[in-house]
Amino acid sequence: GGADFHFSGDGAVATAARLYGPYALAAANDDIYIADMQNRRVRAIDRHGAIRTVAGDGDPKNLSEPAGLAVSRDGTLYIADRAKHVVLALAPDGKLVTVAGTGTAGFNGHPMAVYTELNAPHALTFDPDGNLYVADTGNGRIRKISPDGYVTTVAGGGANTSDDTIPALAAKLAEPRGLAFDSEHNLWIAETASGRVRRISRDGRIAAPFTMRFDAPRALSFTPDGTLLLVESGGNRVSAITPDGEYMPIAGA
Repeated sequence: GGADFHFSGDGAVATAARLYGPYALAAANDDIYIADMQNRRVRAIDRHGAIRTVAGDGDPKNLSEPAGLAVSRDGTLYIADRAKHVVLALAPDGKLVTVAGTGTAGFNGHPMAVYTELNAPHALTFDPDGNLYVADTGNGRIRKISPDGYVTTVAGGGANTSDDTIPALAAKLAEPRGLAFDSEHNLWIAETASGRVRRISRDGRIAAPFTMRFDAPRALSFTPDGTLLLVESGGNRVSAITPDGEYMPIAGA
């Protein structure tokens, strides 16, 4: 990428390419995948530093606003298209296949993922059992899609805004946009509109472990030692929270 934004550079070194609104990252199989949102493409940088397009062609009918990426254990790339309200999988033949969502924004509670409605999905992540978790941002919910295509809500949809430990289904989520599992398989959520980071334990209860509010948290990830990395988009910085709770900005001012 570079200072000016448009689409260019496929087949060449990535530092000479141009991106437009890069929004999410995923890594697998020696590739770094980039949701090049405003170019309506997903691009990949290989281990030699060359960039290429792996999904989308700039036509919004095919891929509109890729906002979340995740790679399954078998190497399949999954894409959350927030404008089309669907989750897509990149098939081996290069075609995009809808795995969740109908293309209409809403919430109908259908148990099959391909018939359920989503609303502006963002982050995606997998648990160790191969279930795909979706930040169903516009619906204020976290949804789980099983390997056999069934969908359930695991958090959100309630009215309780407490920071205390409560059942996750009773909680009200304000724009969940980031998801990540820690080493103990707890699911963490970046809740952008409320400035909170919340944690769902394996027994299905949600809490806000930190008393501080963050500046529009949008994405999160864990390092191998358990440090939480957090993108605070409102503060134009990346912050770290150590396992013992120490907070420190590490990039941006």
